[in-house]
Amino acid sequence: SRGMAGLLNDSDSAVRACAIRAAGESKNEFAVETLLATVENYQAALSNKGPYEENIKARLKAIDSIWSLGEIGDPRLMAKFAEFYAEADDVIKLNLIISMGKLKKNEKAGPYLFSIAASARETEVVRAAAFELLGHIGYSSTLINLTRSNAGIEKGDLIYTGGVPGTVSGWFSPDLP
Repeated sequence: SRGMAGLLNDSDSAVRACAIRAAGESKNEFAVETLLATVENYQAALSNKGPYEENIKARLKAIDSIWSLGEIGDPRLMAKFAEFYAEADDVIKLNLIISMGKLKKNEKAGPYLFSIAASARETEVVRAAAFELLGHIGYSSTLINLTRSNAGIEKGDLIYTGGVPGTVSGWFSPDLP
């Protein structure tokens, strides 16, 4: 509903976090523009930051927005996901890949995910996620003579899967739904 989508810009960060989650769970199409803007604003801010200026709250909000957009499932979102993917780090890429696989009646996800899975420029974890989603959506994913990726997840990398990251002391944040 429009009323629920309006909560995506609430002044209370806990309300915003819950509204983002609720938008996906209720497949609220009125929330799409605001959720897209959240991801766009996060990615735009990344181009102007130094190495230690990561805004974890904005990052989590963007990841939650990607999740909710996937749950809403509009196949027209594939073009935006591909646009976001081009500017993303591995954690954001993983979330985008998962959301691409959730889009309804989407003929473009299979070929796009296949190109990611086959790319030696991608890290192994990103390629593995693309393979996993290819299987999930029923797209043929047999590749022969692939080149091994050089990089992958390293110790200390943050992997967000919709759960609660960090230590127990950090679990009590109003920004996590």
